[in-house]
Amino acid sequence: MIAATLSFILAGLLPALGPAGGPDSPEALANRIQAQVIPASLQKLDELVAGPDTTIALAAAWERVRRTTPATTGPFTGIYTTSPARFNASPGPMKADLARFVGLVRGRLRCPIPKAWKASVESAKYADERVIWFPTIEHFYPMKGLVLRSLGERLVPRRDSDHWIVKARGESLVLPASRFEGPVAYATVRMQGDIAYVALYSSGPGTYTLCAVERSTSRIVWSSQVWTGLFRGFWSGPGDQSVVEMQFADDSLAVFGFSHAVPYVEVFDARTGKNECRFSTSYFPIMK
Repeated sequence: MIAATLSFILAGLLPALGPAGGPDSPEALANRIQAQVIPASLQKLDELVAGPDTTIALAAAWERVRRTTPATTGPFTGIYTTSPARFNASPGPMKADLARFVGLVRGRLRCPIPKAWKASVESAKYADERVIWFPTIEHFYPMKGLVLRSLGERLVPRRDSDHWIVKARGESLVLPASRFEGPVAYATVRMQGDIAYVALYSSGPGTYTLCAVERSTSRIVWSSQVWTGLFRGFWSGPGDQSVVEMQFADDSLAVFGFSHAVPYVEVFDARTGKNECRFSTSYFPIMK
């Protein structure tokens, strides 16, 4: 069953290998990682991790984790269990390597890591075909309480004609629907001073809109696109697993999320909405 489930996931994780989408797209970023990070030696990966480009630094740090994957991983053995011991006994990347990666993310972004995101990444397991898989709310996952708590904190916006109405902390934000691309099912809001940062997203993977809103007037100050990763095909697995959480770091806003076994993090200038960094495990090719 795990192989059948992952076949849907993997259809959405293959990066484009040829020119696609222009210089500013998930496809272009996947191609850049394919050309610059995947072929790099371990010494070169260390140099990229320490380099000035945070997007490439995080990609290189994740590639170091991928390089530790053995040639034969075996099947995931914890699929029908609620036992943490059996779950933890299933093969996966070394805990120290995963913790090192999460520490690098925290250090480069200079902000706390949401507990659900950290738990999902640090609980990564191997599945068929040496895929690195990130459990979330499946019945056998011993850390699912953290994820369920984050899922419970999502807001449900209401559509009123050509506006979305989001109620957060006793305030109602009235936002023009035309500014938000794609399907909308949930909202995540973080407030800082006179500005509310609002993400409207669906229950599945895909690009969504992040905006800064003036709290007193609901005027949109800026809006940007959160890519989340590179997805192709359609995933219709069990559970409603889109989690979006935000953290502030100096003048930046970090958006942490995972959607159907794919963790990502993207950073934006909190004043202008300009993107500063994008990472997703879906930009990497499947190892065979």
